Amino acid sequence: KLFDNEGYVLLDVRSVPEYLEVHPPGAFNVPFLNKTEQGMTSNADFSKVVQDIIADKSKGIVTFCRSGGRSIRAAQEL
Repeated sequence: KLFDNEGYVLLDVRSVPEYLEVHPPGAFNVPFLNKTEQGMTSNADFSKVVQDIIADKSKGIVTFCRSGGRSIRAAQEL
């Protein structure tokens, strides 16, 4: 269990509806993009929210999404 024993946090950067559909146990959800009527829009508060919920800065963060694009961009922003 990499996330329990090795000091990593699993960060699901998919939209809330995607997260609610299915997600790994223990994963935090902070959408990198928000699903709106106009389509996907940038979450301006992404980095701040992540910093607020992951108080232990010594932990590594593993980002994931559906196909990898959002998680790469989220990791770069963090």
